Amino acid sequence: MKYLAKTFTLTDVQPGSIIEYSFTYDFSEHLIYDSHWILSDDLFTKQAVFSLKPYNNPYSRFNIRWMWQGLPQGTAPPTQGKDSLIRLEAQNIPAFQSEDFMPPANELKARVDFVYSDDASYREPESYWRNVGKRRYADLEHFIDKRNAMQQAVAQIVSPQDPPEVKLEKIYHRVQKLRNTSYEVAKTEQGEKREQTKKTVNVEDIWNRGYGNEVQLTWLYLALVRAAQIEADGIWVASRSSYFFSPKTESDSNRLNANVVVAKANGKEILCDPGSKFSPFGLLPWYETAVTGIGTQREEPWGFSLAEARRILERSVVGRTDWTIAARRTLVHDLLCPAAPGRVR
Repeated sequence: MKYLAKTFTLTDVQPGSIIEYSFTYDFSEHLIYDSHWILSDDLFTKQAVFSLKPYNNPYSRFNIRWMWQGLPQGTAPPTQGKDSLIRLEAQNIPAFQSEDFMPPANELKARVDFVYSDDASYREPESYWRNVGKRRYADLEHFIDKRNAMQQAVAQIVSPQDPPEVKLEKIYHRVQKLRNTSYEVAKTEQGEKREQTKKTVNVEDIWNRGYGNEVQLTWLYLALVRAAQIEADGIWVASRSSYFFSPKTESDSNRLNANVVVAKANGKEILCDPGSKFSPFGLLPWYETAVTGIGTQREEPWGFSLAEARRILERSVVGRTDWTIAARRTLVHDLLCPAAPGRVR
């Protein structure tokens, strides 16, 4: 591993000396980035001062909102002044201590999260997630809409005489054999140019090139399964390795950062994520179990409200021996963790 380090020497440093430093992040141009103020750090913080100048363009319709959690006692929530700057001051912030088997650190640290959105419905969670679902459904259908190419591809993988579950497993293993770029060392901009990496437009591109990232490979699996005449849908879920997702209170679509395919075979639903390189057929990685997400069904994809979906979920039995979707054809799905030990990877 190569790295560059700038070093310097300080003379006559004594206990209690204070070193002040600053640094600048240079982001890519023509993009808007969400901001995150992380108050909790490894060391005790005597005083912290934060400020943010939100992006403002009279020709755009981006809204900014902010959410906070765990602010130190006596800390006033961030406010926006007449100069448009958003400010926060905090004192005596305890040091953050990591522990084994603890919940995600993002859920425990004092923090403020800023999110930009071009959707004015963000103030009403149900309307916001309904709009997010519609956009993601349209994007997914456009991405996998290569039926002829997928039918030719699936003919090389399965036999027409194979039972549905055998087809699902054969397609699963074939997709997992493709190169998964999410498990490779990130390349520099120069490295991508040398490799002449082309932009992926649809599932046909992935199949022809023989590689894709974990999200793209899972959507390729969905396209191939449908081409094999098996009913299947896609689900966007929020990985619990980073956050605990609550659609009732949150309006941040970036939290939906993982995808799963639910296929129906022999009267049962099977959840699959071939984009997770080391997950065997029929199992999900642990961070995609017992989570909430948005379904992308073809029929009535947004037929229920969040409240109705929650009532259905509360009536369901948690701890089944197979993977099931608790609320079928609803806006929100919960993926239930199997009861059998050793089944979660």
